[in-house]
Amino acid sequence: MEKSSYKKLTKVIEIQNQYDPDLRKIISKNNIIALIPIGSIEQHGMHLPISTDSDIVSKISKILAKKYNLMLFPTLRYGCSSEHTPYFNISLQPNTLQKILVDICTSLHKNKIDRIIILNGHYGNKKYIIQLRKKINIKDLEVNICSYWDFMSERMDHGGFVETSLMLATSTKTRMSFAKKGIILNDLHGEKLRLYKKMLTKSFPRITKNGVIGDPSAANVAAGKKIIHEIVKNFNNFIKLQS
Repeated sequence: MEKSSYKKLTKVIEIQNQYDPDLRKIISKNNIIALIPIGSIEQHGMHLPISTDSDIVSKISKILAKKYNLMLFPTLRYGCSSEHTPYFNISLQPNTLQKILVDICTSLHKNKIDRIIILNGHYGNKKYIIQLRKKINIKDLEVNICSYWDFMSERMDHGGFVETSLMLATSTKTRMSFAKKGIILNDLHGEKLRLYKKMLTKSFPRITKNGVIGDPSAANVAAGKKIIHEIVKNFNNFIKLQS
């Protein structure tokens, strides 16, 4: 495909707001890069909603789509979250998540969209979606996979300072009066840190009794906006590779 023969989008296109004839025309005349956000439905302590991962990645994706002329697709709001049981979660099996994404990418290819970015917003999805590169074998279909925290300097947590600040900056769902400190992994070192990280992938309740990793008590809107600004800025180098 000769990418140079296409134009770039001049504004963010959210496909759920489009109509078939118009959408096909846009695809035929523009240099389309599809952006597919992926989140999860799972506990995030007492102060954040179960939609946190999906909410954050949806907001960041919309900002990225506008900044970098991407075609924004609806967020896949379910992920692989069984490690949170018995805390509330709605979890897909890893092969189900992979199959859904393979089907979506294959369908986009049939609709003449051949460049796709999957932006992940839930840590438990990461190792499974990386495997997609081996499962999608379609000539001229380019699928790139990343997580939004790849583009920030803060260490990712779960319901701690980072996620709570991001939610404060992007939604009105945060209940700061319920925010409680969880386990602080930065206080752990060596073999104990390695063991705890491994245990977290199997069972959150064994490690953190309130479902939180980190301390959300100092979270604030300004910090959330600063992190988002950093993500958007650092995404520039990544998107250049897709152009």
